[in-house]
Amino acid sequence: MVAKGSATWPSTREVTLTVRNRGRGLAIVTYCGDGLAERLSQRLWVNGRLVKGPTHCSFPPGAGYLDMGKRPRSEKTTTVRVRLETSIPEYLRRPGTLTVAVYDGDL
Repeated sequence: MVAKGSATWPSTREVTLTVRNRGRGLAIVTYCGDGLAERLSQRLWVNGRLVKGPTHCSFPPGAGYLDMGKRPRSEKTTTVRVRLETSIPEYLRRPGTLTVAVYDGDL
């Protein structure tokens, strides 16, 4: 693991991580804790480009996993942003956590 971040819903709704490009594969794992799993949607951006979403924010062991493969050598860093969303007002009163982890290496 090269980076990890978390947010507490609903006061914080996204996590942004920036990691150095080491020329190896990159994998992103996201999960929701407490009462949020499968209730909120998440969107995932890599270097400002939407690559996945909206999908349900899962909980372990079925956490969300995305294998990004090797990043182009021209990219010195990779920025990952995950944002939680809901269209159901009751979920705005339900506390929980979002955790995002970035792994460097060929998994």
